Amino acid sequence: MDAPRIRQEVRAAVAAGDDQRVTALAREYTAFLTPMFHLVPWDEEKLVGRDQFFAAFEHAARETAHFTDVSPEKIARTIQARPQTLTVFRVIAGYRVQELSYVVAFKFGIKVGDSTIRALERTHNSVAPKHEGAVRAMARALFAAVEGKLLPLPEEM
Repeated sequence: MDAPRIRQEVRAAVAAGDDQRVTALAREYTAFLTPMFHLVPWDEEKLVGRDQFFAAFEHAARETAHFTDVSPEKIARTIQARPQTLTVFRVIAGYRVQELSYVVAFKFGIKVGDSTIRALERTHNSVAPKHEGAVRAMARALFAAVEGKLLPLPEEM
């Protein structure tokens, strides 16, 4: 059975309240799903330019001994010297701009707007003094996220 036919049958099974049929069709449908975690679409509006990212990645790697010598302070110093590295650390932690903004406010009470984070990630100069506190808080959040200590994990994990 092809995917469109399975979807059609699922709609009929749902309408009929046939949960067992829905479950069986869902299992059959999974054969059509292909993992694509190894393919990352590059969207310069949501991230930064590819060349800019890899230059920032190289800088972050150099400053952290290839990410083996990290601490919140080291991350903050790296971001303060080259704000574009914020993107690198944020991507490693797996956070979107909005998520980083939220957790910094939630955990540390420091409001860092999405637009501020985006502006920092596109800055070619060092961080302005008015943003240094925010950078330190983001560095602490990113470090804690990678450690698995930023937000509570569900009990079953």
